[in-house]
Amino acid sequence: MGEGEEKWCVVTGGRGFAARHLVEMLIRYEIHHVRIADLGPSIKLEPAEEKACEGAEVVFHMAAPDSSINNHQLHYSVNVQG
Repeated sequence: MGEGEEKWCVVTGGRGFAARHLVEMLIRYEIHHVRIADLGPSIKLEPAEEKACEGAEVVFHMAAPDSSINNHQLHYSVNVQG
């Protein structure tokens, strides 16, 4: 990042398996400053959590339900409807 230039991103589900690698890369290569948003059990961005996205250049939506949960409607809702 250039001097005086702060690029922010948000990573939802940032403590999950795949997202941890993304966060590590973003920090290591100084691509963005990172905010991690834990969305809780619903996996959907609630109005109060939208504040974490303010000022972000990009949002990486990495939150996903546990793959061991066999609920097709939940997976569709999260991954298609957002």
